[in-house]
Amino acid sequence: MLSVTVRATQSDLIEDSQDFENQNVETQQEFSQEEQSAPTTTELPKRQLPPLCKEELPTLSVKDVLLTSANWDSFKKKNELFILGVSDSECPLCCQSEPLLKELQDLFQNNKYLYKGKKIQIARIDTSKKNQFLEKEEITFENVPKVIIIKDQRFYGFDQPLDRMDLLLHQINRILNPLITLKTEEEIELFLDHEKFWDADYQTKFFKNNQDVVPRMENHYSQLRYKTRVICFIYDKQEYREEYKNLKSDAKYLATRDNLRIGFVDNQRLIKKMKAKYSVRMFSSIAMSSLVMKRYDGELLNYDLTSEDHIFIHNWINKHTLKEVDELNNESYRIYELLRQPMFLTFVDFEDQRYSKACYKAVEVMRQVAPKFSHIMGFLYVNNTQFYLRKRVLGVTWDELPSMAFNMIDNRVIPYPRGKPIERDILFDWFDDIVKGKVSVKTTGFDRIVNDTDIQTYLLNNTIVANRENFYEIAFSEGFDVVVLFYTTEVVHNVQRNIALQFNLVADAFIKLQMQDYIKVVSYDINVNAFPEGIEFTTDLPQIYFFPAYHKKAPFKKYIGQGIAGSILTYIQKHADTEFQYPVDVSKIGMPREKNEQEENQNQQQSQETQENQQNQEDQIIDLDKENNSESMNKEEIDQSIEENSAQQQEQLENLQEESIHEDL
Repeated sequence: MLSVTVRATQSDLIEDSQDFENQNVETQQEFSQEEQSAPTTTELPKRQLPPLCKEELPTLSVKDVLLTSANWDSFKKKNELFILGVSDSECPLCCQSEPLLKELQDLFQNNKYLYKGKKIQIARIDTSKKNQFLEKEEITFENVPKVIIIKDQRFYGFDQPLDRMDLLLHQINRILNPLITLKTEEEIELFLDHEKFWDADYQTKFFKNNQDVVPRMENHYSQLRYKTRVICFIYDKQEYREEYKNLKSDAKYLATRDNLRIGFVDNQRLIKKMKAKYSVRMFSSIAMSSLVMKRYDGELLNYDLTSEDHIFIHNWINKHTLKEVDELNNESYRIYELLRQPMFLTFVDFEDQRYSKACYKAVEVMRQVAPKFSHIMGFLYVNNTQFYLRKRVLGVTWDELPSMAFNMIDNRVIPYPRGKPIERDILFDWFDDIVKGKVSVKTTGFDRIVNDTDIQTYLLNNTIVANRENFYEIAFSEGFDVVVLFYTTEVVHNVQRNIALQFNLVADAFIKLQMQDYIKVVSYDINVNAFPEGIEFTTDLPQIYFFPAYHKKAPFKKYIGQGIAGSILTYIQKHADTEFQYPVDVSKIGMPREKNEQEENQNQQQSQETQENQQNQEDQIIDLDKENNSESMNKEEIDQSIEENSAQQQEQLENLQEESIHEDL
């Protein structure tokens, strides 16, 4: 770990902090999942708990053991199966997994859902600590909180909502019992009816005497669209033992798919009977071992296991679960995430009369193009309304439909040119050019319109400006601690501007400390450059991420705290790989100044003078009234005099009120 000497005088940072006192900004804004209003008093309001969180269950409170370098090896060897909860003690959103883990822990402690007659342990990892055992085994977590099932030292992530205990128990059961052995023709026919709920899933030892979740699972299954059944027929289990081993392994990996069931048949007489009945619909002409799928639309597909072409079974299943051109929604997106294949997306709106005819035609053209390229990419059409913001990230900044874009797995994007005809032969040529590298990848110009033209020039002028082309070079440079503010110029937003001003103070502090050679303070406009790879897509901006000098692996640290310079500076010092000390207390930088005794006296004096002026005005009005009665003063002159004095008094009151508000801020 690098250690440096800080070169800055105490007065430098103090002056920097005092310079900010004259800025009328909201400094108490917090980064949170929901935007909060800036408080009107110096005391912060009580923080509202995120969804699912409970006051009595703070982050990392539910556990049987906290894993460290000292106990990691012994614990995983002792426990074939355990649940791992990954959280960050400094992340206020990580409490969302605690109720789920608590409910699970209570079930285990009441001797429900046992494994080999023993209680399943719940282990925890705190990613805010520098866990060397994770780095040693190259274990990374893309986001937190995360719930993981670990069986025989293999990791199976739980990617469902954190309030679905039934789905978590279902996935554990599927990992323990990955294949359903089918013994009769009747069982095979029943299994292939993918619309029916397969209640045999819950006849296992794991679910023995624990049938509470079955009704909820049955209701959940009925609402799924992409229901899929797969049967693996292996005529000679000894000859195809490697394929059988891979099948079991892939079935455990696919346990995360709640719409999939995988069956297995090795009875030779039964296999002959099924081949005679279904022929080429299930088997090739000469093969007796086959992988058969009943897709959600009723189509039967098969793959010859005796073929010399080597395939990954889980890839074949995921790829063929969807049609060659299919709809992208939340359920199909989860399937495609498992494939990790480039996608060509067509944005459509079949309900909009202006575009519906062209959208139907575009999908039909996709069906003509897909057979040539579907082995290397997926073709999906997507509802423009639901995925409007995603469309922007893919470089499609116009509203006309249909629109198209190519999303590569390395986060590069290629939008189909605006106004270019959507025809089969034109698309063939365009795709050929992409495969040959003749089409340039989009790196900038993702903005629909830039509205906040001043934020970078005036409010972030001390920061390093990053874009899509140089972001990785800047943020992932080893040896540099890097803090990045992600913001958007699409809107002019006061809260974002205030945070930007505070972030600029952070950059200015490190300039005065002469630490630019070790710590980089960077700003990145999402509107112009879109999200870089590894940064979670969100509309909740701005966001601050931190990349330690020698720990550039995901999950990347997200700053969640007060949006003031002092808090950000403290966070950087705590998490930086470069060890350093500030020469002065930086926690107050960016905070509103407290009133001193002299200022209080001045305010009281001004208030007293204002009251005296008000009294003088009232006396003057009375005198004018008397003079009017005695000398019959012209009424218009009296009214004019009163208005002038009232205006003067009102101006004094407004000035005092403005000064008071300024001091409060």
